[in-house]
This record gives sequence, C-alpha cells and structure tokens, in this order.
Amino acid sequence: MTTEKRYEMIVDMIREYDNATGSSGLNSLLKNPEQYKKCFCSFYATAAELIIDTRAELDKKAGKGSTLSTVKRILKNAPVHLAGIVTREHDFVVCDGYQLYFLNDDITSLPHIDSNMHFDDIMKDIESICYREIQPPTKAELKRYILEHKENIKLEKNRKEVLPLLLDDISEIAVNPEFIVNALEVLENPKFYISDSRIKPVYVTGDNGRGIFLPINYTKCGRIEKAA
Repeated sequence: MTTEKRYEMIVDMIREYDNATGSSGLNSLLKNPEQYKKCFCSFYATAAELIIDTRAELDKKAGKGSTLSTVKRILKNAPVHLAGIVTREHDFVVCDGYQLYFLNDDITSLPHIDSNMHFDDIMKDIESICYREIQPPTKAELKRYILEHKENIKLEKNRKEVLPLLLDDISEIAVNPEFIVNALEVLENPKFYISDSRIKPVYVTGDNGRGIFLPINYTKCGRIEKAA
C-alpha cells in the first residue's frame, strides 16, 4: 500500500467515526493533529498519531521526486499530438497544453515526436513579464493539500477536481497544485516567478531547464497557510 493510499484510508476512517458518533473532529484534526495527541477521546488521539506519522512519511517521500516519472506522467495526460518529447537543436520540449518545459538533457526512455508547434513563441516575453520571484509551498504541503481536497470531492458531487490553489495574494493567481508539484520534480533547484496578473503563466527556472504552467480562472480557490 502506498503512503498516499494509507493517508486517504486514515482520513476515511476518521470521517466514518464522525458520522457514526455525530462528531465533527475531522477538519480540526487535519488542521492541527498535534493538539489531538492528548485528546480525552482515545480514537482521536490514535488517529492524530497516525496522521502525524503518515505526513512524516509523505515529507520524506516528497524529497525524492523523479524528473523521469513526472515527465512520463505529463506526457501520459497530453493530447496525442503532444504525447512525446520534441527534440530540438539546443533543448528537449515537453508540453501537454497547460505545462511547457524546455529541458537541457534528453530522456531517451520516453516517447519522442515531431512537432511544428512554435514553442518559442509561447515562451516569448515570459521572462520579462514574470519578474517577481515567489516561494511556493513545499511538496509535502502540496501533497497534503491535494489529498485532503480529494477527500472533499467525495462529499461534493458537483466537484470533479481539486480546488485551485491561491499562489499569491497580490496578483491573486491560482493554479492547479499538481502543476507546482510537477515543476518541483521536473526542474532541479527551481525558482518560481510571476507577474502581477492572475491570467499570466507562472515561469519556472532550474539547473536543468525552464518552463511555464498556466493559471486557472477561478470563482473559488483554496490556500495553504504559512506556518508562523
């Protein structure tokens, strides 16, 4: 069983306990499990320990992102005409229509395609537009956000996707949190840059390449509160 699956099962277990007992501890416990470790209710105390331990494993796992596996996942979800790496004279392009990466080195084990798309035109002026560096959430924070919002989807039948994540309060730009995880895993030592517009892409640079991913036009979004 994967760590992610175990985390989902623990959350389901807490929800089922709340439903059976008429309690409502799930959201509070997920927000601050430390305060439940000495709870008078032995179930919540045990659940809090499980959440803390599993999150620690997610933290450890989040530090082992693989460029290969992440690029493979991006290409798997790309339309047919983009489902492969495009070899160019000086770099290698990965694009799914929402994320675009220019990598310095090839990944020979993945499919390759020919494409007449003008990728440079897409990237044109991005560096000058996206001038403000920001610090994104950590991979561990993002993975927890994604998992917990997937749990909420189970309760809201009209929701199909994880809520966009508010990345910056000034520009009010919101993005698919999985795109941030991808950037953290595809690029080495990545740095993130944005403009002051919520409709402009996020620009990312790294030791092994650069890329962009598109924001989401949203009516509702979530956020990850920074620790004090």
